[in-house]
Amino acid sequence: MLNIIKVLELQAFVCKHHPDIAINETWLKKSIKDAEIFTNLNYRVFRLDRNQNTHPLDPSNPKKFKRNGGGVLVAVSNTVDMKPTLVKSNARAEIISVTFTMKNKKKLCLTTCYRVGTLQEENFSEISNHIDRVSKTKSIARHIVVGDFNLDSVNWDSSVGICRMHQKFLNLFNDHCLDQLVQQPTHCRGNLLDLVLTDAPHTVENLEILRHNELIKSDHFAIRFNINVNEVIKRVRPSPRRIRNYKKADWQAINESFAATNWKHVLDSSDINVSWDNFKNIVNKTCDKHIPYIKIGTKATPIWYDSDIDKLFRKKERLRSKFQNSQNPEHYKKFSDSRKELKNIIKTKIRNNLFEETNHNTLTKKFWSFFKRSSGSPRIPHNVHRGSTFAKTPDKAANLFNNYFFDQFSNPSMYDIDIDFTSDRDAPSDMFRLSSISEILRNINIQKSPGPDGISGLILKNCAATLSFPLKILFDKSFRTGRLPPDCDSA
Repeated sequence: MLNIIKVLELQAFVCKHHPDIAINETWLKKSIKDAEIFTNLNYRVFRLDRNQNTHPLDPSNPKKFKRNGGGVLVAVSNTVDMKPTLVKSNARAEIISVTFTMKNKKKLCLTTCYRVGTLQEENFSEISNHIDRVSKTKSIARHIVVGDFNLDSVNWDSSVGICRMHQKFLNLFNDHCLDQLVQQPTHCRGNLLDLVLTDAPHTVENLEILRHNELIKSDHFAIRFNINVNEVIKRVRPSPRRIRNYKKADWQAINESFAATNWKHVLDSSDINVSWDNFKNIVNKTCDKHIPYIKIGTKATPIWYDSDIDKLFRKKERLRSKFQNSQNPEHYKKFSDSRKELKNIIKTKIRNNLFEETNHNTLTKKFWSFFKRSSGSPRIPHNVHRGSTFAKTPDKAANLFNNYFFDQFSNPSMYDIDIDFTSDRDAPSDMFRLSSISEILRNINIQKSPGPDGISGLILKNCAATLSFPLKILFDKSFRTGRLPPDCDSA
């Protein structure tokens, strides 16, 4: 089960500092989705959770296998344009490698590993073979290895390991020219367990050991560093969209303009298409005049992260730093209380965003939006089939759906009948009543997307009284002529 407060602290840290690459020893399981960890944070996740293949059972000591714990993960920000690719490996160890392609077509490889201290020769052999394969790959120009190797007996100044297994790891690192860059303890007991190794030391810059509990509450200290690839990294950011800011719409001015329009003259054409185009032009020009536009981008933050949470996060960090300097129990209590306060307020904001909503349609939309982000599940399953035909790729699935819907229609009827619509002119003039049209517009669901005409439900709802009359004219004309505008025909 996820430790929610640690996940929330990690997400808050990512929102605050926007790291390009995040690496963790995870304790994750197959049942936990990537999106539960990096909810709406725009990261691509590569992970290997603990299993009996990476952490095999020892028949002579069944208790050695720990079902919970371990696991490795590399999360790469989608704004980094370096084509991250997982290196294929069958290693029976908790180790994965991800390559990043640079402009010169050479690759930088980032490997993360977690080694259980009780595992011996077989585990070492698997880790050694994996690192050997990466080092022998010609396209990889630089290699960075990070992780918890549990080599607590090693003296890194003299490169000596007290026990035989630790010395074997030292020899492995030396054979591949991997320099160990961490020079101070990374565990609360004073041990140096978490390592950063590289065959290109100039690639790793500004390495620092974060203070205890600075990232999340843990017995390990987080490590932060920059990777210098000697080139400008292109940031891939989604283009902002230009939309109307309906919160600042002047509805009174819009309604006054619609009320002052001579709709009979504007919609006087005998061609329903011309009348419809005239109607849309007036609506759009009036709205452009009285509704300002804003540019919005993709917000790569969780729904709960706002200015209030940011202030509480900074407060928690100040109290943590104060306790680290003083080691005063009272200061620790204040720090601990601030963590609990942050957790409770985040939970409240998540709950309020989902459930404090009077509009049932909005509530439903928010719930499924949250579910989709948290579960990472698409609305269309990965594998779809119709009869004996199966589709596993998006284009094949789309064609399968297209064929299915096409088959629901019968062939067009070819009746040689001359239909005369002239008698429809004698239809009752109150077939489309203003009151009925206005009532429908007032109750329109504004959460729905606009149709092919591009007219928002907010405009129709807020201008129900003034738009019902021109719509009645259009409905009457469409009924009399037996024709629909193209927008209605394709809706």
